[in-house]
Amino acid sequence: MAQLIRQGRGATWILRYLVPRDLQRLAGVAEVRRSTRTSDLREAKRCAPSLEIEIRAELDTRAAAMRSPIDRLHELAADVAAGDASADVFDVAIDDHLEAIGAARGFESGTGHPRASPAEVEEVHTAARRATGEKVATVREALHLYLTEKARTAQPATVAGYRAELGDFAAWIGSHAELRRISREVAGRYVTEAIMPAARADRTKRERIGWLSAFFNWAELAGLVDSNPFHGATKRLPKPSGRAYADDGDSLHEAGVKRAWSGAELVTLLRGMTPGRTRAAFTVALWSGLRLEEIARLRAEHVKAGDGGRYLAITRGKSRAALRRVPVHPFLLPLVQHLAASTPDGYLWPGLAEIGLAEKRGHRLSGDFARQRKRLGLGSVPCDFHSARRCFMSAAEAGGVPEWTTQALVGHERSGLAYGTYARAADIPLPVLADAVQRVTYADDVADAARAAMIEDAETIPTLPPSRRRARQK
Repeated sequence: MAQLIRQGRGATWILRYLVPRDLQRLAGVAEVRRSTRTSDLREAKRCAPSLEIEIRAELDTRAAAMRSPIDRLHELAADVAAGDASADVFDVAIDDHLEAIGAARGFESGTGHPRASPAEVEEVHTAARRATGEKVATVREALHLYLTEKARTAQPATVAGYRAELGDFAAWIGSHAELRRISREVAGRYVTEAIMPAARADRTKRERIGWLSAFFNWAELAGLVDSNPFHGATKRLPKPSGRAYADDGDSLHEAGVKRAWSGAELVTLLRGMTPGRTRAAFTVALWSGLRLEEIARLRAEHVKAGDGGRYLAITRGKSRAALRRVPVHPFLLPLVQHLAASTPDGYLWPGLAEIGLAEKRGHRLSGDFARQRKRLGLGSVPCDFHSARRCFMSAAEAGGVPEWTTQALVGHERSGLAYGTYARAADIPLPVLADAVQRVTYADDVADAARAAMIEDAETIPTLPPSRRRARQK
């Protein structure tokens, strides 16, 4: 994956190439930077593809030179199976490989065998079976197929998470180990040695085991293994002993679990946050229920007129249910109209770059919100930007909005056979949705703080300089 970056206005554009994880160990680097020798973005984009091809060729050459002995042994085994090399040459290669391990670590006094790890022994056995023509699916080969399929449907950040965890497992078991020979005993040993001792929360450990279990479920469906050795492995993790609840004055909620902001906390945020894009986005989330990324991607043409008044057309989202029409709350209408009329780049929240693997425009707003709530003494509160959606849904419930209508407004999949299967959220008339949005109200002190904030924010946003971080180039 590559992107164009530069260190300042007028500087030369640099192509930053992120080395794939499977090549990093062999190539010895995590990224490569190459100058485009131009400060013109169009010219830089034109020469970027050839530079990327050049970098990849260099990395492949470096990786080939640093290929491990077991890699070369498996390549030779494939040649033997294809008839391009003799079995005698392969036998000599195995002897040389085992002698090299013994020279580095010594030999067992009783048997004379080299002190090889179980993973190394299994990789040699796998190469021997491959040389006889036996069909062998190794961990590396299966991971490549799995991640390639995942990349077609999952977000880049999700694929990166899978690649990291599964890569750790491959390094532990041996990337050339045969997938079908990984038993429940081996899986249990990995959980014991690599996951349980880690200084991580039980939730994170459960997630790591879940990624491995999902991979082996796929391998079972693909016919690469007979069963999933990680099935049920999460049962080893302790269950929560009980639940504690806290009373914030507005509601009773489970301690430590993400919740909606209280009225007092909302007033603190709306009065104390720095005027600008982040506070305006938070205000819009409170009265619309939109996700942060949906807000960051709003353009002037997404503000449309319909039977129920102005509405926001959400044309990109995390699921099919996220594609929807959300009427603009009368409380937000002056701010939304002002931003649509005065945008310098077409976006209601201008100057934001697409950042990260998922190329999110809201990334900078999320980080800024986290810093500001910490500055205001709310860093330890179990709330975040997404809690504004929780506030919206709580206010909708208090206003008597039916659950299925709220689900349509916030972009959740609707449950039940009637509303979840046969009825479509897109078919709900705009006047019905507009009436539901207008039932969302907050306490007077919250509304007063938001009203004053919107006046400041409306004057600040269009004059903000564009983000200095550049969008990721595809």
